[in-house]
Formats: sequence, structure tokens, C-alpha cells
Amino acid sequence: MPTVALNSALSLCRDRSWAVRAPDRLAVISPMYNEAASARRALASLFEQSEPPDHLAVSVNGGDDDTCAVVAQTLASYGYVRSDSLPHRWLDAEEERWRHPERALMVTVMSYRSKTSKSDSINNLVLFGIVEAERVLVVDGDTVFHPD
Repeated sequence: MPTVALNSALSLCRDRSWAVRAPDRLAVISPMYNEAASARRALASLFEQSEPPDHLAVSVNGGDDDTCAVVAQTLASYGYVRSDSLPHRWLDAEEERWRHPERALMVTVMSYRSKTSKSDSINNLVLFGIVEAERVLVVDGDTVFHPD
């Protein structure tokens, strides 16, 4: 709460480049369903943040386009390498963990084989301990952020 209050107070200042980062961890969850056209741009905006999150979780909730391939290509183009792949049979999904040799930002991609609701995909990431952070920001799969 103090971080939110301080950021709110600082937003009244003319120079809005003073970001206050609390010691707690921040995870960003981005559920995607048929987002092949926008996934690359949305992920790029997260990778180019001046204050990146600690964990990025992308949930590809079924669909009939190439969202999974676009996400994998985008991660590889930013230097990420898939380090683990774990099947989750009870969720009908596969979890992939991606790591970068120099960046601290860890990326998890949960790919569902069949259509899954946005709320179920978000809840599964948190309830099953795939995302462990004190703060979680949920963004749509086509959300593009300013670098600051």
C-alpha cells in the first residue's frame, strides 16, 4: 500500500519518470486466445520496460491460430531459451519455462490444447503455484505498454 500511495503522489509531479519499486515481486500474466497478430508487439513492450517484472506468464488458451508459434518465435528473438517443458495432464496443458542468459526476467508459457476460459487460465497459474509473486498484474494478450 505505501508503494501505491507514493506512486500516486509522485504522479502529481511534473517529471513522471520517478517509478517507485517495492521489494515485493511482480508477475505479469498475459492470457492469449487467437492473438497471433498482436502477441509479438505485446510481448516486446513487456521486454522493453525500464523496470521489468520479475516473472512473465503467458497463457495460450487454445484457439485456432499460431499464437503459440508467435510467442515462441518472439521469446527466441529476444534471446530466451526454453529450459523446461512439463505436461499438466489434469489441465490438458503444457508448461514451458524460458530463461535468458543475462536477464533476470523468467518467462512461463502455459499452452492449453483446448479452449480454456480467461479466468480459469489465470487462476490455474496462481493456484497451482506456477506464478509466485506478491503482486500480479493481468494484461490482455494485445496490450502494448509504453517503455516507462
